[in-house]
Amino acid sequence: TIMPVEAIKRAVKKAESPALIHIDCVQAYGKIPIHAKKLGADLITVSAHKVHGPKGIGALYINKNANLTNQNFARTFGGEQEKKIRPGTESAPLIAGFGAAVQALTPTAEQKRYVRELNGYAREQLGKINGIQFNNGEDASPYIINIYIPTFMRSQTILQELSSNYGIYVSNGSACAKGKKSHVLTAMGLDNETLDKSIRISFCRYNTKEEIDLLANALRELIEKHPLEKI
Repeated sequence: TIMPVEAIKRAVKKAESPALIHIDCVQAYGKIPIHAKKLGADLITVSAHKVHGPKGIGALYINKNANLTNQNFARTFGGEQEKKIRPGTESAPLIAGFGAAVQALTPTAEQKRYVRELNGYAREQLGKINGIQFNNGEDASPYIINIYIPTFMRSQTILQELSSNYGIYVSNGSACAKGKKSHVLTAMGLDNETLDKSIRISFCRYNTKEEIDLLANALRELIEKHPLEKI
């Protein structure tokens, strides 16, 4: 879900609130254009691992006009070398890795076209498998497909089967809510059967149609071995 941050900024300004606008752009970074001035952001957070960089490193944009002096902004204390915002010694290897990942980024429009093509191909191939249902529409983000798998196994077991037997890694939710049912699917009004047996497939510029074929074949075999009603 892309939040209406420009509208939120206007509401904050209209209320003459001293609140800072901090936008989490971790999922958007490298996928859609991010214009700090247009968004009206005081703070923007991005992360390296979402653009194939190392985990444990990110970046914080701070608008030069943002007033941090009267805000309890710092959450850790003990060092002032980062303008009193975050103490600690920086990791040079992680910073270098982040920089290399950024330099390797494909132009957003070009990458989105390729990923959209992969998404369409995946929908075509997965749609041929009897019983599979798509939980998100074609107008959703092209980087993700969420599908229901018609098997007696729950999604966590499906993930283990795919990774152990086929070397395919997908997910059944976000890492931020590990072990919980997807709040997004729940909000969509899907029943418990669908919630328990749905997986999320993510795409990037390095994926190929051949990998999608492998996934489709693996799911077809998995459903045949473990049908919805166990015999």
